[in-house]
Amino acid sequence: MKRTPALCALPALAVAAVLVLAGCGDDSSDSPASSPSSAATPAASYDGVDPDGLVACLGDAGVPSRVTDTVPLGVEVPVVDVDADGRATLWVFRTGAEAADNRPLITLSDEDTPVSRLVDNVVVHYADLDTAPVDAVDSCLA
Repeated sequence: MKRTPALCALPALAVAAVLVLAGCGDDSSDSPASSPSSAATPAASYDGVDPDGLVACLGDAGVPSRVTDTVPLGVEVPVVDVDADGRATLWVFRTGAEAADNRPLITLSDEDTPVSRLVDNVVVHYADLDTAPVDAVDSCLA
């Protein structure tokens, strides 16, 4: 029996659909979901850049930024996602070691690339270098 490319893709699509749907549903428990990510809180301590300071600095530089509740796939330590106007994502970890350990999960590389890099406790990823706020990010992470 000859398989067509469309039929070969069906098992992969089915697996992807199951994984997406597994995250959906009603969690009626009384306790909050235990997520490795947390928004920037006063109780959090950062060795390097802190998310609230980063958002403020980027805002002062003219780059509207906000903390989101996004958690990168595979990251199992606390991390805060700072979205810089949709043009850059800055993942703020509590320590530089955590950032370095988790960089490959986010950037798919152990090294700096033109669109992603590691700066202290922050993994930076630019959506598009033509519109990325590189100068503002560099200034806020310096």
